[in-house]
Amino acid sequence: MNTYELAAQLWQVLISAAHNRQVLTYELAGKPLGLGTNTLSSHLGQIQSYCERNKLPLLPILVVSKETGRPGKGFPAVDDMDAERERVFAHNWFGMKPPCADDFKLID
Repeated sequence: MNTYELAAQLWQVLISAAHNRQVLTYELAGKPLGLGTNTLSSHLGQIQSYCERNKLPLLPILVVSKETGRPGKGFPAVDDMDAERERVFAHNWFGMKPPCADDFKLID
């Protein structure tokens, strides 16, 4: 599976977590896809770029370090992390057409 297909699958993991108001560690986010914690950053970056480009709440905010409880270094600075997380929880992710692998290719 290529990086774009993995980003599309990770999207599904993240919107399920958002629907359930869950925050996931990198380990938990990657586990359903068989991805290790060190391999998630590029896929999360693609999802983040997609969200920014489409003016959506920043879905990758739900993936955090188990040590700090915060997103990793690649996550953009936001004024209020808690408010952004609430925006993610409140958004109707299942009410929109999910991005496919080709949608993530358009970002590069």
